[in-house]
Amino acid sequence: MGLVDEVVEAEMQLQPNECYAFKNLPVLGGGYDTNNLYVSSIEKYWAFCGHVHAQIDGLPDGAEVEIDVPER
Repeated sequence: MGLVDEVVEAEMQLQPNECYAFKNLPVLGGGYDTNNLYVSSIEKYWAFCGHVHAQIDGLPDGAEVEIDVPER
């Protein structure tokens, strides 16, 4: 079963201006499953992702990082 099918089965419903968001981003080792998803406002989630990605830009795979996570 794919992730979209799992989300539908879990009845995770979106409202306008919302998206499915990863609790732990896959780029930092988070899994692609519904246990790692929540519903977020698109604006807040993309701001969060941009903040994290700006901190890891240019790092080699496997580099150890300490991420400054803003409040969501």
